[in-house]
Amino acid sequence: STFKFEIYYDFIQASVLLAFALVAFLQSLGSETVAAAIVADMSDVPFASPDMGFSDKVNQFFKAVEALHAAFVTQTSISVFAFIVMVLMLIRIIDVTAVHPRTRVLVGTLLHGLNDLWHFTILFLIVFFFFAYTSNWMFASQREDFKDLAASMATQFNIILGELPDGYREDNRMIVYVVFSCVIQFFLMLNFLLAIV
Repeated sequence: STFKFEIYYDFIQASVLLAFALVAFLQSLGSETVAAAIVADMSDVPFASPDMGFSDKVNQFFKAVEALHAAFVTQTSISVFAFIVMVLMLIRIIDVTAVHPRTRVLVGTLLHGLNDLWHFTILFLIVFFFFAYTSNWMFASQREDFKDLAASMATQFNIILGELPDGYREDNRMIVYVVFSCVIQFFLMLNFLLAIV
């Protein structure tokens, strides 16, 4: 059954890689023409001409800006697709390393702990979002690094990596937050992860 899975996985990986190569090739064929057309559309807006109304000029300009945004979105999508292809290839490389007896032990340990890692990830995300939301709620009006949920999550991630917020010692609430965050997310959660592995 493992052999059948590997055959299916290789087929899916080859199909995805072929699809990516085709999409990237087709996108690269027309990218120069599309970019030249967008730049021409943006620069051809007759802002100095009295024959065209200002709102028409603005509409023409922003149509070109929308086309530029669409080109960026397309390029970003292709980059995400490339990342997925690379992750699939990494998974296959890790699987192939199991041929060697010593690396088979490591791969086996990883596979054996996947279920526990999944449950750890769920618990970690709950705790992480709790602290991010709480910090946003408590400090958004006072600190730029907690101004919204995304900023709070970025700051929270930096705290996990050991970078404490600037001036956190000036506010007692911030001290309590940082201490609890470090103890729970760094010391306890890290030890849970090490116990799984």
